[in-house]
Amino acid sequence: MMRPIFHDPTIFYVELIYSAIIIILSLLIFFRTKEIYDLTKHKGIGFFRNTFLFFGLAYFFRFMITAFDISRMTFDFHIRKLFLMPIVLVVVSYLSTMAILSLIFSTTWKNLKMRFIIVANIIAAMLSLVVFFTRSSIVLIWCQTILLIIAIFLSYKKHRKSKRFSSLFLIYVLLFAFWILNMAVISPQKPIPIEFRILQNIISVGIFSFIFYKVKKLIK
Repeated sequence: MMRPIFHDPTIFYVELIYSAIIIILSLLIFFRTKEIYDLTKHKGIGFFRNTFLFFGLAYFFRFMITAFDISRMTFDFHIRKLFLMPIVLVVVSYLSTMAILSLIFSTTWKNLKMRFIIVANIIAAMLSLVVFFTRSSIVLIWCQTILLIIAIFLSYKKHRKSKRFSSLFLIYVLLFAFWILNMAVISPQKPIPIEFRILQNIISVGIFSFIFYKVKKLIK
């Protein structure tokens, strides 16, 4: 299942704090790049901004999954199995896939036509349906991993001769590391020890904070 299963209320609070930090950092990057986008109307920057908007929204709904789990444990709340949980899983899958596709578009925007944007939405929707019907994240994880590798390759090809190559390429690699680290935690079927989850969250926050720092430095 594309979710952690909670047996300790402490994990709920750990996830609450973690999700809030990632959401805030994502929105900070999104709004920090608004001025430069408004000035330049650069489509690449626009797609780059959308990456973090989609990430922030995905983590908001990811937290809702956490809330459903804790409500089941505390209040014996079973509606998630019938209706809400599958919908949230679909939304998280769609938003996270669109975040990665937006990252790819940020380097390929010159070759994009409107039909590619439509295709991207179709791909994200199809992967979401796979998660909905199978209640499994394995296919989604592999597809998103492949997409992230493509994003890194395209970033290297696009920016290797740029003066800002090292910073831009590092951001893509860090996003890949961040995503893989999170996928490693939510993919297993067995509960993850809270110590490992806290360590994973600390590392992930560190990675995302550094991404925010690099983006902030790039737009100065």
